[in-house]
Amino acid sequence: MIQNNSQVSVRIVMAITTVGMFLFASTSTTRFVRAFTSLTSTSRNHAGYGYRTFSSAHSKHPFSVNASSSNRSAISDQDHEEDVDTESSAVESPSSIRRYVVIHKNKQSMAFRNGSPMVYSGSVKKTIQMGINEDEDADDSIISMGSLVAVVVDSEAVKSRGGGGRGNNRKRRGGRGGRGKEKETKIDYNHYLVDKLDGDGDGCAFEYDRDGEFQQEIEDISAIEGSLAKGKLIGFGLFNPISMYRAFIICHQSNYPALFKEVNSIFKSTDCSNREKTENVIELVMKTKINDAIRSRIFMDLPSPRTDSYRLINGEGDGLAGLVVDILGGKVAVIMASAGWVEIYKETIMKVLAEVLESHSGLQGLDLVWRNTPMRLRQDGYELPEIDTENIEIDPRAPDVVILTENKIKYNAYPYDLSSQKTGFYCDQRENRFNLALQCKDKNVLDLCCYTGGVALN
Repeated sequence: MIQNNSQVSVRIVMAITTVGMFLFASTSTTRFVRAFTSLTSTSRNHAGYGYRTFSSAHSKHPFSVNASSSNRSAISDQDHEEDVDTESSAVESPSSIRRYVVIHKNKQSMAFRNGSPMVYSGSVKKTIQMGINEDEDADDSIISMGSLVAVVVDSEAVKSRGGGGRGNNRKRRGGRGGRGKEKETKIDYNHYLVDKLDGDGDGCAFEYDRDGEFQQEIEDISAIEGSLAKGKLIGFGLFNPISMYRAFIICHQSNYPALFKEVNSIFKSTDCSNREKTENVIELVMKTKINDAIRSRIFMDLPSPRTDSYRLINGEGDGLAGLVVDILGGKVAVIMASAGWVEIYKETIMKVLAEVLESHSGLQGLDLVWRNTPMRLRQDGYELPEIDTENIEIDPRAPDVVILTENKIKYNAYPYDLSSQKTGFYCDQRENRFNLALQCKDKNVLDLCCYTGGVALN
């Protein structure tokens, strides 16, 4: 009897060993280790407020044995602009991961369905990630800030919900129901992490709330895939899980149909990492939009003998929300960042801007100066790293004055002095200064808080 039990034990050990060898052969080493340690693993919270521990109370974790596979794939989009195809390439690599933001089809979302770049939080129905990240430090329970996403309009039309969806805790007063009463904006969407086990549609999904807390496992993923297949792909953007604008659409089908096709091709590619894929998209989009901005300024006779300072890129007005570029004195290009994605991809933006400016006569040889607005970045959910004020390197050009000209009037600006919040000149007020001067002719006018005298000198 003892001998039989021993034989059974040996067989069990051999069986476990065989399964372990199979798992090791069919997955990466990291994936194998994570499969057996997943139920006690931790995942970082998206806002950096702490750690969330997954325990065995969850029936399965995205990194459990039941969810691992050597044949993982992601939903791809059809070559035409509107629909989303569910055929997959079954490639297991970080580059096969694709992320989607599905928005409600209602009056509330009509503006950005028709070309507006900002997707309000209240219009989001759900977010979806196809494929699991192989990076141990990655948190797949949410879509992280600056991630490239495809924006899909849900196929089912719904009635608009109240509130406008302008932020997690935003409240507004008044309205029907009593003067002075507060109404809280409702933001209610979940995130779905889909792990396809093979190319035949099998797989499972893990549902999280918008804060990244685990909700449940979903064994049938057909409904999730169906929502993408039936939806309409309208553009590609950069996600922000904290801002009241959940996504900024950098390329919209209705505004840039040719560019849309190129971005779609990069989005579906699997020959580079997700970071590289996003940088390639940003580089392609920025080259197009910066060139468009330059052409539009030339049409407005900028620069000219009368004016050598102007706003080259005006955020949303030029399709690049959170990014402003001012040309000062024909010598300096001041870049101002007020959105998280701009800081995240600072190097890519600097590189593209330098290349495009050098390709245009009159914009060559400009100094590039990077500035940011910490308060606006914090509102966007992005925290700048702490600066060591004692060992900070001061730009030797900080005290240098740049003399600029606007409507034949000369001003002093200090673009190199990063200790001040502004450069000393507001390029976006050119027309206001000129028009005010016409109205003030032969009048006595008091210019309070004149700063560098932009109005008074006119």
